[in-house]
Amino acid sequence: SLLTNSGFSELIVSNPLLQYASEQWTFSAGTLNVAVDHPGVSGVSSGGVDRSIRSTRQLRGYLPADSRSLVGNQKSRQARESGRNCFAGKDDPIHEVWRTAIHILATALRSSSQLLNMENNAETLNQTFILMALDFLGTHEASLRTCLSESSSVAFGDSNHAFSSARRNSSSPTFSSSVFTMNLLGETCSILTLVSELCTGTNRNQFERDSPKLYSLFVQASLEVTGALSNFLGAAGAARELFKAISDIDSNGVEGSLADINPLLFGGVPNARHEAIRNADFVNSCCAVVTTEDYDASINSVSSSVSVGTGNKAERLEQRCKIIVNSDFVLGMEHLGGECLFQALAVLWKTHPSSSCFVVFTPEEAARLDSMSLVKPHMIIGLRPSVNQRSGSFSSMVGNSTTGGNAISFARVLDSDTVSRQWYVEYLDDNSSSRKREIVGSDRLAGVEDVMKRKCIFEYDAAHFVYESAGMSKSKVTLGHLILALRWCHQHMTRPNNGYHSVVKCLAERATALLGAEVALHEEIGTTKQEVGQVSMDLVKRVNAQLLDLFENVGEDQHYDTSRLGRMKTVIDDSTWNAIQKQLSREMIAARNDREEEQQKNAQQNHGMASSGSPYRRGGLFRGVSF
Repeated sequence: SLLTNSGFSELIVSNPLLQYASEQWTFSAGTLNVAVDHPGVSGVSSGGVDRSIRSTRQLRGYLPADSRSLVGNQKSRQARESGRNCFAGKDDPIHEVWRTAIHILATALRSSSQLLNMENNAETLNQTFILMALDFLGTHEASLRTCLSESSSVAFGDSNHAFSSARRNSSSPTFSSSVFTMNLLGETCSILTLVSELCTGTNRNQFERDSPKLYSLFVQASLEVTGALSNFLGAAGAARELFKAISDIDSNGVEGSLADINPLLFGGVPNARHEAIRNADFVNSCCAVVTTEDYDASINSVSSSVSVGTGNKAERLEQRCKIIVNSDFVLGMEHLGGECLFQALAVLWKTHPSSSCFVVFTPEEAARLDSMSLVKPHMIIGLRPSVNQRSGSFSSMVGNSTTGGNAISFARVLDSDTVSRQWYVEYLDDNSSSRKREIVGSDRLAGVEDVMKRKCIFEYDAAHFVYESAGMSKSKVTLGHLILALRWCHQHMTRPNNGYHSVVKCLAERATALLGAEVALHEEIGTTKQEVGQVSMDLVKRVNAQLLDLFENVGEDQHYDTSRLGRMKTVIDDSTWNAIQKQLSREMIAARNDREEEQQKNAQQNHGMASSGSPYRRGGLFRGVSF
């Protein structure tokens, strides 16, 4: 009763303190001093702060602090020596109240949604919290939108971004107002959690109906945040994986091909070391140290025993980068980023066009329809069990399932006969190697697909080097971003379990489900068909190779090395693994065929070059599957 009374609603939605603070976060033009010192770049003044470099906006969720109390101490100097982006700030207590209010709303909405169909007054309770949440989003739309916009701009192509600026010239880079901080990621996660609850089950229908503008805004924002966080996490995971692979080679030597040891080493150790440093530099440019707690975490690293003062300039640069990506600060940022990404993917999964693209009819409704004019070839339809089924047929197995004989089987229409009112269909839920086909009557129609909702939300593209992705528009979110997120999940699961593995596993399974659905949809709408000409064959091969790297399965009847087992086998559970194997079976087969063909070509070329004494070796597609 306390949460549902009008006083609590006013306290959350119309609180003057929160309204004033959110306006300040949205429109503030204040500045914070920042000391920026990227690896290999000088430019920090002797006092610790470069007065010529200031952020264009006060960092969201922080109050300015006396810079001398932070920047002048030993921990700050250690952080800057490691190449940190250093701000002088302290946590804003009002921002913590703001995040707590959002969290309370999301928790109340989740609880009331779970009580539906369990208690008599649950629907009224659920409606109360839905309206309260919608009122909150509408009242604070500008501030919430600004937060999500800042998060989605961090790892994309901002002309003022430190990373892109550093690549254009060797001078000290300017710093963007968009940068990941602990509080920004915490607020982003809270907002996306609330939006995810509003998109759950029947809540989504009311959200979309009553606030269509807000609905579209937050769904698009979730997509853009997905791209930015995937870039950030993908870069962090790749940097650590590369550094570890290089370290193993330095310690144990090389036996066999580098690409067989780790696909990331396909270009050789010097190239891998260069890419590790670039990934680490990208991660460093995306996040900022602000509070004393951040400073403490930034200098506490599993690589902190490495002295950055030894070795030549290149060795010191590599040592700094190792410290950065293995620090408690970056790992903490990754944990928050992973939680944000999970909530963003939850929103995209619940609002995906395919989730509402199937319309089910009752037998009475189907009888009144002109089904032969409604159903066209290539459409997916639902079929009720036949009244006179032969024992042992596929349809009878569906009809005798645990659903009490009312199960719906799904099939694609291959052809139709309007005279006999029959369709020739291929079942989609048949698990056999060759899907069952049969002729069915229109009287069995249970539902049809709304082909207008057969849309993809991720563009068809492969995973790129992070600095290539960072140069793209933040509205261009692709399959490659999901692949980057899954690689980070795999890399993170190789680390000691600090209680975060369960979150990583949930994230991996959500990303796997979305990736499988999107790849299947791209195939359905013809994106990968060469006669349509939407994408090149080389790109299709590259995407398939990256999918094979993640999900390759090795059965007892296959002549493949078990070491080729996909990365995600040890990350996701068996049910998700088996489902993605069926969903991506065509892509897996095509990728294996491409790999075998390339191996044969390479073997022939290498044989000819060896006989002629040529040292040249061709690097093919599957040597670079990681990118």
